[in-house]
Amino acid sequence: MTIWTSEPDQFHTTGICPWCREARSLSALTRAVEIENPKRLGIHGPIRYRILRCNSCLSGILYEEYEIFVIGYGKSLQKHLYPSNLPVPVDERIPEDIRNPFYEARLCFEHHAHNAAACVARKALQRLCIKLGASKEERWLSKQLKHLVENGKITRESFDLAMAVKIVGDEGAHLEDVSPEDVQEALDLLDHLTDRIFIRIPKAKEITDRAQQRRQEKEENSGNA
Repeated sequence: MTIWTSEPDQFHTTGICPWCREARSLSALTRAVEIENPKRLGIHGPIRYRILRCNSCLSGILYEEYEIFVIGYGKSLQKHLYPSNLPVPVDERIPEDIRNPFYEARLCFEHHAHNAAACVARKALQRLCIKLGASKEERWLSKQLKHLVENGKITRESFDLAMAVKIVGDEGAHLEDVSPEDVQEALDLLDHLTDRIFIRIPKAKEITDRAQQRRQEKEENSGNA
């Protein structure tokens, strides 16, 4: 049996928005739906659903609540927000053609598709190489990375990190299953690489450029005095 209850404007709550990944204020967009006698073990009473909206990013969220009985405590209200298992978003300062497969790799990992995560992380790495000047016609990722380090586009340390991501990606594409631990480490290394190349190095250049501009302005003002 399904029962419609309360008006949407009367329900507000707070929770971790699946899209923002932060604690947000959430408001109802629809009336609640109660499903009586759910065939789910341990649940007492109906399950109630609402469609909520995050008041920060304005995205839609499915809200579920129900009561369970805890021995020695009594009834406990359980609340869940869906979609669940969304990965942390990739920084928007990273180019889109790299950011998209990187996020896809994180999404695969969150849903335990570890081989897929490893392969897509490798794709993101290869796109990073092309973005930095490696030949798109060169199909061997190892040669693309070697070209970048030999031409000063990446450091030897970054080369070593990238090779580790490549190796995990290669394993994910072949016969043996790659371990979740290796995939997690590969994603962390890819995060370090993209953060260093597309965020930290440009930020450092911005700081030095501003300092140089201030020095030039100071010298010009001293010369005009």
